[in-house]
Amino acid sequence: MIRNLFAVAIALAPVTATAQALCPPQPAPGDVAPVEEARFTSSQFSESLTYLRTQIPALLQQAQFTQQVRQSELFYIGYPNHLSLIEGYALRQEALLRRAERDLVAERRENHAASNPELEAATKAFEGARQRYCNMVSSSHYVD
Repeated sequence: MIRNLFAVAIALAPVTATAQALCPPQPAPGDVAPVEEARFTSSQFSESLTYLRTQIPALLQQAQFTQQVRQSELFYIGYPNHLSLIEGYALRQEALLRRAERDLVAERRENHAASNPELEAATKAFEGARQRYCNMVSSSHYVD
């Protein structure tokens, strides 16, 4: 089972967020700029992590007072936007993993190697992870 999950995780690694949406389409926004589901990619995750590791510490090093940091666009715009992208990517990966686990249990169920309760539990885990992700997607927007 662990080897199969590892194989599924490896197979999913190159899949980007644009490959398949996990959430229903969002209604057209009013005056806020929503973060589209397609933005929660590994490259955006890496870029955001690099930003938090380099730009924020540099800003803190340069500032004499805390107020200077809070007034900087690098902080009050960049920080929450990059945190949202990291959170979205992490929640998306959890949902994709739970979906892969569910699909594996479903395949095992077809071969009589898994029970209906196992499939129900895997489906419930996937739906919970997907719902957490979709809630985050629907409530996230860019700070500007």
